[in-house]
Amino acid sequence: MAKSGRRIAIGIDVIWPYKRHTSIVAGILAYGQSRGWRCELEPFLETSGVEGFRGRPFDGVIARATPALAAYARRAGIPLVNVWLDSPAQGVPSVLPDMAGTGRLAARHLLVRGYRHLGFLGFRGSRNAALLSSAFCDAARAAGAVCDVRLIAWTDFPDGRAWRRFSRDLATWIRGWKPPVGILVGDDVAGRHLAASCLRLGLRIPGDAAIVTVGNTELLCEKMSPPLSSVEMGFERVGREAARLLDRLMAGRPAPARPILVPPVGVVARLSTTAFAVDDPLVSRALRLIASGACRGMRVRDVVAALPTTGRSLERRFRRVLGRTIHDEITRVRIERAKRLLAETETPLKHVAGACGFSRPEILAKVFRQSEGKTPGAFRRERRPGEDPGRVSAGRFGPAARR
Repeated sequence: MAKSGRRIAIGIDVIWPYKRHTSIVAGILAYGQSRGWRCELEPFLETSGVEGFRGRPFDGVIARATPALAAYARRAGIPLVNVWLDSPAQGVPSVLPDMAGTGRLAARHLLVRGYRHLGFLGFRGSRNAALLSSAFCDAARAAGAVCDVRLIAWTDFPDGRAWRRFSRDLATWIRGWKPPVGILVGDDVAGRHLAASCLRLGLRIPGDAAIVTVGNTELLCEKMSPPLSSVEMGFERVGREAARLLDRLMAGRPAPARPILVPPVGVVARLSTTAFAVDDPLVSRALRLIASGACRGMRVRDVVAALPTTGRSLERRFRRVLGRTIHDEITRVRIERAKRLLAETETPLKHVAGACGFSRPEILAKVFRQSEGKTPGAFRRERRPGEDPGRVSAGRFGPAARR
């Protein structure tokens, strides 16, 4: 039975409808409704409520925690959970998106498509950019690729001069690329600006530049051209887990020693990463065939039969160009689709298996565990907003930098 009477402050600004803000709030509200909480938006607690909440005090707070808010909560004895990655507040229990895991995920998305010249675009002084770029470039270099990091000043473009300076910085960076390149951008807005700059300079997307952004804001990534592949972060899950942690703190349980990290849902692949950066034309054709047919039951012999080559020759080419076999690529495509279905839908495992080209769910489960190190069910529980993850992932962060 849901508990009642708890009064919870949500210190997140939703005036600007950033997906990371609104989705986190949605997750908090969903959990709060299940517990009978009375949730109230208090986006500027440090100015409106930090000196003393009017009326009945809040029982708990979930916020983008500032040092002033953290100090007040400690003095008042009110549990506080932080959901701001760049928060300068120290010692506050936090639930955060796993940005290092996001960087590795984006790198894999580009590397398996043959890209060996990678780049990262993010904001200077942001812990978000530091975690993303470090993990992204580490994964790239481990695979023998090169990685260039470009950090730009955060700005809301108050005037035309600032906008022109930003555009010139992007153009200067783009002119130094050696296409084909794979680029991770730490923000959907910046990713859209980067795509526009590429097109103005005559680069093809995805032919010359494959772009992956972070956040999967549908307005920017789906509705505009060219559509951009983006990492779906599952911010609603961040909100739910923050509310779950606050519930434990209000019950008197100890805070975790390190931040709770919520893994990304996965890459939502769109036009901007549909190309394959491989020089071998037969391998490139085979990759396109596999991308379109793997989940419809395509086998190795079907790929070979569709091309003017022998199986032995194509296998050698795959190993030389990609470092994996034709069967490995078919399995990879199937598992990636299975991950999307598991994370984003409630489709039963039997139907997930069929939609991904597996004849039986038992085969999917076996191959999935070999690939991901966990069962399909465990993967779904980690990424579905309403599910209990079953275990806490924690991480450490460097010096705080506010954005």
